[in-house]
Amino acid sequence: MTQFISFLTPLIFLTGLLISSASYAIDYVYDDLDRLVQAIYPTGEIIHYTYDATSNLLSVIQTESQSNGDASNEATQ
Repeated sequence: MTQFISFLTPLIFLTGLLISSASYAIDYVYDDLDRLVQAIYPTGEIIHYTYDATSNLLSVIQTESQSNGDASNEATQ
């Protein structure tokens, strides 16, 4: 059993490094008041943020990418 664990430990560590080393760019869009209004992911997913007149966050709307279907999910605070 100890030999099996000794074999798995480096393998698990290496797998963790490979998974966590993936990176991608997220584009952020800000309005004239420097509030985040969109986050655009490489998958095509877009997160929209809306604010009231005093810059309180009103809603967060998630738009799925076109390749996954044309669906939207809305979460309002």
